[in-house]
Amino acid sequence: MSDEYEPDYAEGEIIVMLREELSPNDGLVRGIADSLGYSFLGCYGESPSEYSIKTKPGEEEKAIIDFEAKGEFVEGAYRRDLKFERRLSIVDTLRDRLEIMVEPLYGDSLSVTEWNELLDKLNEEIEKAKL
Repeated sequence: MSDEYEPDYAEGEIIVMLREELSPNDGLVRGIADSLGYSFLGCYGESPSEYSIKTKPGEEEKAIIDFEAKGEFVEGAYRRDLKFERRLSIVDTLRDRLEIMVEPLYGDSLSVTEWNELLDKLNEEIEKAKL
């Protein structure tokens, strides 16, 4: 196994970033996608400027070029990386666990047992996250 990061790209899907001053605007992105022969899937993640677009499998790079040619509306486009999304999800889970751990520290102090249980849960999440 290589130590280099290797993305796990979704087939038939790209992410398009609308120019910030135009975001959010589902209708605009849907219109551009339709005019280029692609399907609008919806918003991507929590960003108001990123949208998921359906392409034919194997035509992702062509779709990226097509959308980036619409530079007056589109900031950029890229392949959807499922591995990156899994890693981000793990980070979100760990952040949630840490918030659970920190909150009680400001109220009644946790017992040693409760503290250790929280650390054990956090450690379990970290162990699951290892590749």
